Amino acid sequence: MVELKSMCIADVYDVDSDLYSDIYIADLNFSMRLKNCLRRTGIFTVSELLKYSFDEISNIRNLGGDTLKELADYIENLFPENLSVIKNQRTPLRTKFKDFIINGDFSFLDTEILTEDEIVLFLDYKKAFDILGKDFVDKIISEPLYAKYISRALTSFTKTIETEQEYISAIKEELEKLDKQRLDLLLEPFIDAFSNKASVKDSIKQLCGEAKTLGDLKNSASIKNDIDCRKLIGFITWCNFDLNKYIEGLFEQLCTSDNNLLVLTSRSENKTLAEIGDMLGLTRERVRQIEARSLRIFAKAYGKNDILLQISALENGDKVITYQKIKCHIKKYAAETFYLLKLMK
Repeated sequence: MVELKSMCIADVYDVDSDLYSDIYIADLNFSMRLKNCLRRTGIFTVSELLKYSFDEISNIRNLGGDTLKELADYIENLFPENLSVIKNQRTPLRTKFKDFIINGDFSFLDTEILTEDEIVLFLDYKKAFDILGKDFVDKIISEPLYAKYISRALTSFTKTIETEQEYISAIKEELEKLDKQRLDLLLEPFIDAFSNKASVKDSIKQLCGEAKTLGDLKNSASIKNDIDCRKLIGFITWCNFDLNKYIEGLFEQLCTSDNNLLVLTSRSENKTLAEIGDMLGLTRERVRQIEARSLRIFAKAYGKNDILLQISALENGDKVITYQKIKCHIKKYAAETFYLLKLMK
């Protein structure tokens, strides 16, 4: 059984959509947001609207709950017996000013009392006339079908451009959250540190387009759809990693007692297992066990979060990581971290 919400609206209400072909969305008392959403989707008449299902309408980009209710309230009145009332409710201003518009005369904007929506509508006409020119407008008037093809092509193109602009805005917004110094750093080292899977790295590289630095993503990202946008935003969010916070959290797991931290600190100072045992009142074997347990936890975390590659990214791709460089990026537990990294080599 077909659900009503998947049927076109004309079938749901048992109305003939062709009866509404001369009722233009622009002439209705809809909010500007609703008009813009329908226009970007390529819906210019009520007839075209009725050929959509409720499912399809609910998926229109930027059409929120209030605008959906506004549209639903209007549709509920679309019955043949109400058609004459509906047509009389609309303001046929385009017919009234048709001769002025096709001749590029918009002087009526200075003399007529118009609503804000009507002013916006006619200003859009004026911009279109200025861009297209009189000859092109005359051709459209004489060949309406030609205008329909042009409208469809432009609607599709405009929708693509607007969607791309939304992606770019989302990317820029996420980049603004990054530490300003990171924006100038090379992009590739961050991609290397992001994942150890070649497929993931290749995917991110493709989305980054021609960008060389993180900051370049403002203008060079190659985004084609919502999935691409979410992937790249996820990567940019990760690039704002706080290595200090991560290391401190890791050492909270490593050092469940004071002895654990003292063992690692002492080992980083080149003390032997026996010397540490004597200092803490522990056997040499017990000290070795504490160190081994800490190394296992560290190694497991290291596999998920490659600390050296993160430091390399922060060092603009320099893979030679010294103790001094680690101290620059890890304020607490730098010596202990350096010691554990050496054990893992």
